[in-house]
Amino acid sequence: MTEKLIPYDGTRYIQDEEDIAVYLQVAAEEAAAENDPGILAHAIETVAKTRGMNELAKAAGIARDDLDDLLDAPNMEALHKLLADITPTTGEAPAPKKAPALAEA
Repeated sequence: MTEKLIPYDGTRYIQDEEDIAVYLQVAAEEAAAENDPGILAHAIETVAKTRGMNELAKAAGIARDDLDDLLDAPNMEALHKLLADITPTTGEAPAPKKAPALAEA
């Protein structure tokens, strides 16, 4: 009997904005510990798939092509600036809500 395997898709496990925040925080810590910006870039790409790449670029205040370029050739400084741009700065955690891509599913 042959088992059919499906590729892992991290977007299936991100349920709301709180999940996104935790996922990005852990990825940032791991990327810093490993000195590997690719870890954080991959996490941001996963979030972009969940939220929508255009929406993420808009939240960061950059063009979609610039976001693609950043994720293709990541560096820690630029990725941390991107995280700061897409993270609320009120000091108050936002109430969890459904991520747009998942609300439709």
